[in-house]
Amino acid sequence: MTAWKNLPIRIRLTLLHTMLFGGIMLLFVIGSLGFFFLYLKQHQDAVLKEDLEVIQQFVRLPFDAEFKDLVQSHDPQKYERFCEVWSGDGSLLFRSQDLGDQALGPAPAAADSTKSFNYQSLLFADGTRWRVVGSYHRSRGEAVFLRIAVSEEPLYDEISDAAVVLLTLSPLVLVLVAASAYYVSGRMLSPVELMAATARKISAENLDDRLPVLNPKDELGLLAATFNDLLERVHRSFDQLKRFTADASHELRTPLTAMRSVGEIGLQGTSTESEYREVIGSMLEENERLTDLVEKLLFLSRADGGRLPLDRSLFNLPDLIRETADLMGVLAEEKKQSISVNVPGVLPLSADRGLLRQAILGLIDNAIKYSPDHSSIRVTASVSGNGLIYIDVINEGPGIPPEFREEIFERFARVKAHEVEGARGTGLGLSIVRWIVHAHAGTVQVSDGEGHGSVFRVALPGPGNSPA
Repeated sequence: MTAWKNLPIRIRLTLLHTMLFGGIMLLFVIGSLGFFFLYLKQHQDAVLKEDLEVIQQFVRLPFDAEFKDLVQSHDPQKYERFCEVWSGDGSLLFRSQDLGDQALGPAPAAADSTKSFNYQSLLFADGTRWRVVGSYHRSRGEAVFLRIAVSEEPLYDEISDAAVVLLTLSPLVLVLVAASAYYVSGRMLSPVELMAATARKISAENLDDRLPVLNPKDELGLLAATFNDLLERVHRSFDQLKRFTADASHELRTPLTAMRSVGEIGLQGTSTESEYREVIGSMLEENERLTDLVEKLLFLSRADGGRLPLDRSLFNLPDLIRETADLMGVLAEEKKQSISVNVPGVLPLSADRGLLRQAILGLIDNAIKYSPDHSSIRVTASVSGNGLIYIDVINEGPGIPPEFREEIFERFARVKAHEVEGARGTGLGLSIVRWIVHAHAGTVQVSDGEGHGSVFRVALPGPGNSPA
């Protein structure tokens, strides 16, 4: 079996087709010879019956020379023929001289008189095969049983000749079948070889290359199309990785550069104490931003690696929303913003409380950063008719154009033209929000607010619909 599996598919297909056709041909040869044998035997029996009927017309008791000459001479097929005549009481009346002591059968029984013709095959002592037919006949008022026999050897000779012809032609036919199968399988598998050659040339430098799809409706075309879809996903992932690496490097370099610049200013030695305090404060601010960026990168790295299992528990969602809004209220006060919460008293939810808190924090933090001063931010929670729980964070920012509403959830994505002056983010907050929501089998979308601003809506399955 191992040797068979190690053979090329083209060879295996050729051998399978050849063996299958060989089996069918063997059945055909056996069936053809069988039907041909039956045909020859039926034809021989019909001729033998006609011969017997002719001889019966000349049976006269006692047997005269004319009858004996007829038995010896009448042979329509030029076959050697023997004859026996038995009386009704089982006495042998006549037997061909060449038979000697060889009988064409036992003495006829009384039951044989009910049969019009009685056929049988005999094997003589010399190994020859003979076909015998017998029948009762009345001659001058007396019943006699007449048997004649002809050799079956010509019949078997014809079968042997036919078998030799068929068995001689069969290997030639099998060779033609094998050659045809090898050629056809090669043509059928040529797209695979082309796809393999193309795939070997694809590397990180040319991920935009695709496998040729010669016929999109057959199985090989489906395989090529599926592989091309895989290449497209790999290409996108590779581009995202390169962009992520470049963006991460840029984001890490910005606070480090700022810290270095501030430090160099502080080392000039001409600053006052208050200026030193300002330098240290700036360095701490950049350090805090750098720490936040690294923590978010580590979170996404663990999330991508599947190392953030959900710790589900049943809790009251409004309590979590109010707790989060109170925590973010300090940041909102710095921009003279207000956060209002409109939630029901009780709304149970089965989820990872810590991760969901981080998602709500991310949405409110995004609203604070990209909303103008003296604006209001609203957080609401509700239940839909189909059991979904909605969490809405509504801001009064510049809004997000429809073409960027999916892009903003990508890592390091920002809508540059609509950023609020002074707002600085890592570009990872909404990516983390989306991952957390998707991990809970939910969705997060953004739409236009009433008049202006944006509405970020999180939809989560209720306790009865939450996956285990």
